Amino acid sequence: MNNKLIPSVIQEFVVENIGSVAQLELLIYVSSEQERDWTAEDLSFVLRANPSAIQNYMVELYGRGLINRRDDDGGETYFRYDSDTGNHQLILLLGKYYRSHRTSIISLIYPREY
Repeated sequence: MNNKLIPSVIQEFVVENIGSVAQLELLIYVSSEQERDWTAEDLSFVLRANPSAIQNYMVELYGRGLINRRDDDGGETYFRYDSDTGNHQLILLLGKYYRSHRTSIISLIYPREY
């Protein structure tokens, strides 16, 4: 994990918290829409992904303390980005690096082993 283009703090965050490109894109997307509660169905429509996969990714992000979760009385689960996690600026910076250095960020998620 020695990519000189990406700051080490971002590299460490990705390696420790992100399991897939889809999960990364979810986190970046919900961080840009902070005032909204999201269901897996909502996000699957916007991101064109499987709702079950979205649900699993969001539960993992919740487990890592990166988003909030609320279950209503009707059994629906809502997720919301939490800008008070202490990682907010890092996640915003990660989004910028992902847009400009996509391949380098993806290689942190799926490292090649030689």
